Amino acid sequence: MKRLRQPWQAILWEELSVSGSISFALIFIEVWIAYLIHFTFPDWEFYVWDLEVVTYFFPALNGLLLVLTRGNQGELRGGFQKRLLFLPTYVISSVSIILFTRLFLILIHTIILRSVCIYFFAIPYELSYGGWKYTYTDWEMIAHHEMLINLSTDGCIYLLLQFLSWVFHWSKGIFILIIMVVVSLILRI
Repeated sequence: MKRLRQPWQAILWEELSVSGSISFALIFIEVWIAYLIHFTFPDWEFYVWDLEVVTYFFPALNGLLLVLTRGNQGELRGGFQKRLLFLPTYVISSVSIILFTRLFLILIHTIILRSVCIYFFAIPYELSYGGWKYTYTDWEMIAHHEMLINLSTDGCIYLLLQFLSWVFHWSKGIFILIIMVVVSLILRI
């Protein structure tokens, strides 16, 4: 076992072992289910925009699981782990390592799940102009600009969930104010 010389290395190792195991377990299960569905029903094909429901939902579920922490009795609860404040490192580095490690894991989850869904189930895009016709390959559909939209949406959903979880335990008044602003922006009040 490698000796960790810096406190930030310990935080990174803990995040990768706990959050990484959650993320990679979900990825493994989802890829396995996609393979079984493709093997069982090989003629199932969907448009890419129909597959986006799956590729938004499951990484967002992963983000929700990463936001929640385990309590003393094993219950899931939100908030920031106070023991991280007592480590011999700056708070900003602890928070940054936790936040960006989890964000990286969610983005990897999105890339893998979207690639698998497109590879197994997507109907190829077809562009035609007059007598000219072009059909996208699977790899071109995976690397399409919609992948960046999917990544940014999942990343923003996670960052918002994490921010609201940490703010809720810090100050309930600010949390309620943020929720009211978000709802008013959505409803355009």
